[in-house]
Amino acid sequence: MGHVYVDVLLRDLKAEKKTKFFVGIDSTFSIIPYKMADEIGVQKAPWREKVSLANGSVMEFKTAFTYLYVMGRETVAKILLSDLKEPALGVETSEREKNL
Repeated sequence: MGHVYVDVLLRDLKAEKKTKFFVGIDSTFSIIPYKMADEIGVQKAPWREKVSLANGSVMEFKTAFTYLYVMGRETVAKILLSDLKEPALGVETSEREKNL
């Protein structure tokens, strides 16, 4: 089975950005690169989120909030920030989305 991607609009204090997100069906949280977060001006939280990874290790990530519009649905979601190359959409975000 191939990877699944969806078009997402991120909007925050500085700008908005349309991009593709990898759909992480086993991922709880959505995650975006630091560079993208800085470009759109996401609102960073004063805490970090501890996350258990599939290999059993635990990592801490900076946390932020941003507006996402995905497949006709929208929400303000908690997202994690990382050095990764592509953003990923987690289950928590997709469950929070509200119909327009």
